[in-house]
Amino acid sequence: MKIELAELVKSAELGIFDWSGTISDDLDAVHNANNKTLQHFSAQPISLEKFGRNFGPINDAYRNLGITPPLKEINKIFKTYFKEESPKIIPKAKETLERLHKRIKLAIISAHPIEFLIREAIDYGIFYLFDFVDGDIMDKGAAISMLIQYSDLIPEKAFYVGDTTYDILAAKAAGVISIAVLNDGKAYHSREQLESANPDFILEDISELEAILNLK
Repeated sequence: MKIELAELVKSAELGIFDWSGTISDDLDAVHNANNKTLQHFSAQPISLEKFGRNFGPINDAYRNLGITPPLKEINKIFKTYFKEESPKIIPKAKETLERLHKRIKLAIISAHPIEFLIREAIDYGIFYLFDFVDGDIMDKGAAISMLIQYSDLIPEKAFYVGDTTYDILAAKAAGVISIAVLNDGKAYHSREQLESANPDFILEDISELEAILNLK
């Protein structure tokens, strides 16, 4: 099966990426902004370890912590605090994406707020590499499927790269090749968590995409 996948991924025509923890090194920034948001709603801040371990859809995460205001209000407060943060691009991401861009189309589907996503992609000098960029996505599986349909591709001709179990499950729901990336500890979920979702590939860092796509 892995041999078949190894050959299949080499023929991919579309590479779709999550943003946070996959291309953008923003785990600390998002953690800080979330803790300030929690304190705004009179809740206790949580450790980085607990934040990463429990990271998931924002509405569920806040509900699990007993915070009940509407998601729109929570997002407004989070964005106010996130503006104070300074995320960075994941090491090796720019160079890898530049080489991928020469061979296949690239896209971003992320839950990260679209205004921050676009600003960061421009700041990182990579916005021009993507044919499609979308943020604030709550159902990544559906969004991936819509993009595949719009691109007039079969799912097997695309892959989705992410750093959480939710990303892997979204890729599987859409029928595309699922690729988990650890990025030397900058991913939101641990190797153990990602392995539990049974991705098609697990990469130590994003630059390993070049090897499985036979770019090296």
